[in-house]
Amino acid sequence: MDQPVRGVDISFFGCYLQVLSPHSLAEHTRDLTLHLQAPEFSRDLLVFDYNEQGYMRCIFKHGNINEAERWAEMLKDPAWFIRKPLSDA
Repeated sequence: MDQPVRGVDISFFGCYLQVLSPHSLAEHTRDLTLHLQAPEFSRDLLVFDYNEQGYMRCIFKHGNINEAERWAEMLKDPAWFIRKPLSDA
């Protein structure tokens, strides 16, 4: 099941996401895949914290070194990110 999320914070190692429809995602869900639309890319992740507001703390599963290196390069490209002040997060 696909769920839209908002990326609050993201790094090579993991991310902090907000599920936009928090009650539609089972709390026991731990293994997920984050699909980016632009650029088209996917990362498998493990959810280790989830709250009622739909915020999830996740770590990425880097099983393929080539994909992990590609991910690291994408994170360095500011074209893929919109930086907002913390008060807007």
